[in-house]
Amino acid sequence: MYNVLNMAILFSLVFLKNRKIKYYTIFSILIMISPALITALYWSDIRLLSVRSYLVLSLFLISISSFREIEKAVDVLSLLIIIMEVGAMIALIFILVGYGPISSFPRPSSISTLFVYPFSLSPFGGGIHEHIRLTSIYDEPGSFSFVICIIAYLRYALNKDSRITMVILFLGMSTFSLAHVIFIIAFYILAGKKIDLNIISIVILPVLFISLFYFTKFGSLIDRFIFNRFIISAAADQYFTGDNRSEMFFNGLEILLSDSKIWLLGVNQYNIDNYKINLGENPLTPLIYNGILMSWTYYLYIILGSWISFKYKEYSFLAIILLIIQRPYLDSFGYSLMLLLAFWAFLHKINENKIKSKKFCKMSQVATVSPPAPLF
Repeated sequence: MYNVLNMAILFSLVFLKNRKIKYYTIFSILIMISPALITALYWSDIRLLSVRSYLVLSLFLISISSFREIEKAVDVLSLLIIIMEVGAMIALIFILVGYGPISSFPRPSSISTLFVYPFSLSPFGGGIHEHIRLTSIYDEPGSFSFVICIIAYLRYALNKDSRITMVILFLGMSTFSLAHVIFIIAFYILAGKKIDLNIISIVILPVLFISLFYFTKFGSLIDRFIFNRFIISAAADQYFTGDNRSEMFFNGLEILLSDSKIWLLGVNQYNIDNYKINLGENPLTPLIYNGILMSWTYYLYIILGSWISFKYKEYSFLAIILLIIQRPYLDSFGYSLMLLLAFWAFLHKINENKIKSKKFCKMSQVATVSPPAPLF
């Protein structure tokens, strides 16, 4: 739902007036669509033509949007995500005082269930006695965390108020996502940012969390979802007790090694159930689903983003690289737009840094010029 919303916001901003489509945008779209046509013909499956549709639409929207429009969209999305996070915190308090879910319904495209709490959903319905992981309007906590992290990065790259950005990131802790914690640590280290200790959230949140730790079972939940996931597992296919992606990665590697043709054309993502193997979310999934013909954009995003980060010493984007490795959804609805916006903001940040550097050099040159000799 939120992904539909962010598309709608950008659509409304973009089509307020006539736009000119740039020739390189059309060229890029053709490069992405052509492999999809080849793959669809090979598998005789017309559904494969739609795989790139979200990525193509996102590229088109961003290419015809102005800086001001994207900046305005980020402001609106920031407000919406804060409202969702506050709702999730209300739901967290609701659960901690002992209340259970008020309703439930089947999760879309899954056999599991989503439970309804005030102002938020959760995949867990046992309240404090089971798990507390809030998802807002999403189907799982990781998706909610992903959007929070992307919006935080967009705000950083566009030089928005860093205090609000930090509040957005820390309120996202209601997801109890390990990836969210890793992103926060990586983002502040790589961006060279310091946490502002004067922000009210840094004063209130520790007090709230400590109080909950002593007066509820909140402490055991933190142990379960954060610290215990770093304990070395005895299982042969896991490195940590909370690690289920190592198994998925090696499952994917097994499929790739079983048939060299898969590297080029994949297995057809609509036939993946025939393999009866758990792939989940790992960086090999796009390659296995559709081969390098249709997954090259995902790997180009990672390689190009990493190379530019090191070349221009703008390391903050590496935190986004960590996100997309953990959730390889470049072709998925909503994710496509958010990830391309992040890349656009990354390039904007680099360009802005170059302009500032040139201005600084000019000012330095002016300052070092010797003053004219006195006339007398």
